[in-house]
Amino acid sequence: QALAHAYLRLGKHYLDTRQYTESEKVFTQMKTTGKTEEAETFLKVAQQKGKNPQVKIGVMLPFSGSYGQLSERIYHAINHMQNYKNKNLPKETQVILVREDTGDDVQKIGEVYEKLVKDGVQIIIGPLYSQVADALVPFVEKHKVPCIFLVANDDQLHKKSAYFFRNSFRKQDEAITLADYAVKKLRLTNFGVLVPNDERSMSYGNLFKRRVETYRAVMP
Repeated sequence: QALAHAYLRLGKHYLDTRQYTESEKVFTQMKTTGKTEEAETFLKVAQQKGKNPQVKIGVMLPFSGSYGQLSERIYHAINHMQNYKNKNLPKETQVILVREDTGDDVQKIGEVYEKLVKDGVQIIIGPLYSQVADALVPFVEKHKVPCIFLVANDDQLHKKSAYFFRNSFRKQDEAITLADYAVKKLRLTNFGVLVPNDERSMSYGNLFKRRVETYRAVMP
């Protein structure tokens, strides 16, 4: 374990300092410690960066689907950040965005993912929602290129794959923020909560109730 950790730290250092050939050597040696899968993942990153030092990010969103307008707005924000980042980077290390449309077809998600992988992206922004996660799992486990879900409400998403990440507010944070906004900004004083009759939803309702009551608002 200690030897594998030492190889990992050294390999990452070489990656950070753009010594990709040395990084490949370290991660290849790391496989002898038994940490084969983790070593292979980082070895692939080192090899890709060695071939192309530019950062390549895939954007996989339903541009032609029901959430087309939302997808375009998200892409506009990502593109704006890319342009800002690239201003201070030499051309050979600038960020490249690769855009792909998933539409509304869940079965298409794996095909689009693999196309981005073949294009050499190192990480993928998207999909939007966690409902497509199950269809994507076998492809992510095969290629090991991480995905960042943007509006995923499934707090168990990370258990489906170690390569799934999500950008989302926790439900408890939403309940507290909503209560604060209602009292402080809207100056409301009487509240009611309508939630599904299950344990998790009721806990969020109770959290909202306790929060508004700290402001001495009324909630029956």
